[in-house]
Amino acid sequence: MGHEYTDENYFLLKDSEIEKAIMDGAICLAYQRDVLGEKKNQFIQPASLDFIVFKEDKLLNPSPIIHYAIPSLKWYDSQIFLPVPVLRSTFRRKGVYIAGNGLMREQNGEYKFGISNCSNEPIIIQKNERVVQILWFERGGHNYGTGQIVRDARGKSIFAKGDVDKEWIDFHKHKSEPDKIIGRYVKEEGESWNLWDMPCEERISIGGNFGILAHFFDSSYLPYSEYNDWQILGHFISYGNAGWIDPGYGSSSENGLTFSFQKSTREGYRRLKPGDVLGSGLLIEFPEPVSLRYGEERGSNYG
Repeated sequence: MGHEYTDENYFLLKDSEIEKAIMDGAICLAYQRDVLGEKKNQFIQPASLDFIVFKEDKLLNPSPIIHYAIPSLKWYDSQIFLPVPVLRSTFRRKGVYIAGNGLMREQNGEYKFGISNCSNEPIIIQKNERVVQILWFERGGHNYGTGQIVRDARGKSIFAKGDVDKEWIDFHKHKSEPDKIIGRYVKEEGESWNLWDMPCEERISIGGNFGILAHFFDSSYLPYSEYNDWQILGHFISYGNAGWIDPGYGSSSENGLTFSFQKSTREGYRRLKPGDVLGSGLLIEFPEPVSLRYGEERGSNYG
């Protein structure tokens, strides 16, 4: 479903704001009673909403993009929201990617998103498994969302050691990792899929008022000061392998938690050396912390 070009700002909804939007009917779900009831913390994450896609085990054969319906999403107000679907990292580590064109609405009213198995082996997604999490960005005012894109991240505390020292966030290949040639997924004899999961050097420790939209490095820097929110978000989601780091991620550990990147299917062959930039991060800041942080009484996840 297309969205008009706009110079307005976009604000991300956190957990309590997602709940309010559902209660107001701005987001309508098939399993609304569960989401607002005792199973709430299984679906509403610190700043996203998890969705089940398949009711039976699904075999994904290696293929180009195939579009699947999200049956539990019945309707949302497209005049208000820009939904950004993010595939859970469990699947990206195996070579599955989400299409960068977001959600599409078919004539029959179904909302669909595209995923592609870019590996050379079939992958099984189990029934009732939470496959995709949707970030809900509100266009314009503050009816719901309050999380704002941070255009200058300098001095922000998101690492266990040291603050950000530039406008944007860089993540670097771990120094203990050997050189790696990357390209399309090609599994060689004796390799596991986790070898495509590249850990970064930085250890993340963010408070309950920050979240990070991250994607594999695409060899370009986006000057935030020259682009509006629409363009910045488009830059991150168009690559189809953006991951989301929940508010509070790593804050319960003195040394923070590691994060890893999965390569982009658009990335050409090149050598990555220890210390090379692995990915970029777009920082989102909420004026007030989320109700429940990553790992607090909920089935939290990142990416």
